[in-house]
Amino acid sequence: FIGDIKEGASPCTDDLLATMRAVFDRHEKPLIFTPGDNEWTDCWRAPAGGFDPSERKSAVVSTFTAPGKSIGKQTLPLEQQDGQRENARWRWNDIVFVTLHMTGSNNNLRQSDAAIAEHQARDALNAIWLEESVAAASDAAGRFLFIHANPKWDARWWEPTGFDRFRDQLAEVAAQFPGAMVVAHGDTHRFRIDKPFSGAPKMTRVEVFGPPQRGAVIVDVAPESPELFRFSPFLLDP
Repeated sequence: FIGDIKEGASPCTDDLLATMRAVFDRHEKPLIFTPGDNEWTDCWRAPAGGFDPSERKSAVVSTFTAPGKSIGKQTLPLEQQDGQRENARWRWNDIVFVTLHMTGSNNNLRQSDAAIAEHQARDALNAIWLEESVAAASDAAGRFLFIHANPKWDARWWEPTGFDRFRDQLAEVAAQFPGAMVVAHGDTHRFRIDKPFSGAPKMTRVEVFGPPQRGAVIVDVAPESPELFRFSPFLLDP
């Protein structure tokens, strides 16, 4: 689940987190969660309750992750990053799956000193986790990366963003990997499947549906296909 368990303007309360955790606990299959901006980065805003974002981040991570495993009725063993357990990794059917805690609202790179420090610390851990995950997937047929944020693929050099290091690192990783690679994200509410890096034709970006549309994307592993992955999007209320 790639973040945004609520609308941005609704309060970031503990009751909401508990309610959503109960929903996730009823999920029949293993569920892996990576946080979005609506549940912590933007909680300082008055309509969201005026919370301290760092405190909300800790609450979200403790609520929706478990040490060494997924949540849901069935659980899946996970490798997790020390100090940032929401960064997870698992392997299935010769595909390595990875989550990175990367949120909308510019990845929390805001003007306050606290926000900048939080961003820098998490961004550094993300870079380490991606590097370690690349090494762990060196012999895999494919890689599948989940983040929440749209990392502003088309940003120019004069537009510094909270995603610059990630984009540079990912472009290098994708160009060097001979297999198929997917990056799935949400955040900007526009369903699309495309190739964001001209130098990495085997890397695919999938942005999932978001309001006002309600939909889902089923991903199948198709070993007979050069792309390895097959995507089947559908709307829940067309």
